[in-house]
Amino acid sequence: MERLYYLYIVAGVFGAGVILIDFFSSVLSSFEGDIDTGAEEGDASSDDAEHHSSDGSNLVDYNRYKARGFLQFISFLRVLVYFCAGFGITGIFALLTGESAVSSIIWSVFVGLGTVGIYKIFRKIQRNKLDSSFSDKELLNMKGEALLPMKGESLGKVKIFFGTMTVERYAKPASGEVSINKGDPVVISNVDKDVVYVRSLN
Repeated sequence: MERLYYLYIVAGVFGAGVILIDFFSSVLSSFEGDIDTGAEEGDASSDDAEHHSSDGSNLVDYNRYKARGFLQFISFLRVLVYFCAGFGITGIFALLTGESAVSSIIWSVFVGLGTVGIYKIFRKIQRNKLDSSFSDKELLNMKGEALLPMKGESLGKVKIFFGTMTVERYAKPASGEVSINKGDPVVISNVDKDVVYVRSLN
């Protein structure tokens, strides 16, 4: 029973801690993105418009699938975090209220899966809302952050800031950009269907 109690504590602290850190990091990143919007780089998209068709036709499927595989792993870790939060907190509460070990495990697993389900529903609603609220043209000159490194024709991903919310898009370096590192602040200079072209602000 004591080991189970410690397991709940570790899972709860891990899950809730990562969620809180992720939340405050998103708020701070969005706040910084709002401050940076004062300096618009309006002429950044003119050069890329000429390369719109040629850049868009050179997507490399291998790089796309490779990036998706990495992002699916990150998605799995997020699911694990939310499960641990629900699992651990519920387990602690169950044991403190006198539930048996078996009963606490059943309740913990049930609530953990429910927490994951609520997270996925919320993320889907958030994504659909953002996707329907912004057209491709409205993405131009928006500020964001590179989630994966990009170089040449390699496919990466960026996080675009919309106030306190963010949306993710597959991305490639704009014409003239040598490389963009993970975590670099970027600006959207062109949009081509499923891919945005970005310039580093470093």
